[in-house]
Amino acid sequence: MRTLLAVLLLGCSAADDRGSCSYSHCDDFVVEASKVIKNPAVKLRREYWVTFQNGDRVAMFPRPDNATEAMSECGKDSATASLLSRNGICPPADIGKVNAMSREDALAVSTFLHERLRFVARANSVQPFPYTDDTLGVCDENPTARTGVLKAVCDRAYQRRSGDGAELAVQLTEAEAAALAPLLNKLYGVPS
Repeated sequence: MRTLLAVLLLGCSAADDRGSCSYSHCDDFVVEASKVIKNPAVKLRREYWVTFQNGDRVAMFPRPDNATEAMSECGKDSATASLLSRNGICPPADIGKVNAMSREDALAVSTFLHERLRFVARANSVQPFPYTDDTLGVCDENPTARTGVLKAVCDRAYQRRSGDGAELAVQLTEAEAAALAPLLNKLYGVPS
C-alpha cells in the first residue's frame, strides 16, 4: 500500500523531471524507488496500466480493481477470473493484495486489461480516464484538434505539463468526450 500512496502523492506535484521519464504517464505520477516493468505482451502503442515493482511487491497504476474490463470478468468461471480474485481485484477489492501481486500475475492482469482496452465517451467523460500525456499525444498527433472542439482540453493539458495547471481530472463537455475517445483509441493503436 505504501508504494501506491507514494505514487499518488508524488503525482500531485509537478516536481518530476520529465526529461528522464522512461515510462508512460509521468506527467500524472512519479514512480520513485520503484522499477517500471514494461509488459512485452502488450501489443498496443502505449501501456495504460503501468506495472511497477518495489522490492518483492508488484503493483499497477491505475489500480486494476476499478477497471471495467476486470469487473466484467470477475463473475465468470474462468482462469482469468481466478487470477483476478486471487489478487484481490474482484469485489470486494483487497488493496493489500492488489498492491502486492507477483510479477507473473501482475503482467498477466496487465495483458488481460490491455487486450480489452477501449476508450469510450460516457456523457461528459471518457472511460477509462485519459492521462495528461495521452491527451497531449492526441493534441500533438492531431493538430486540428488544437483549434477545434478539443482546443480547451489541449490547452489544459499543455498548462498541466508546464506546471501552470494542477488539475489531473477535468470535466469534459459531451462534445469533447465524443471527440477525444476515438482519438485516444487511435493513439494507443486499439483495433477498431
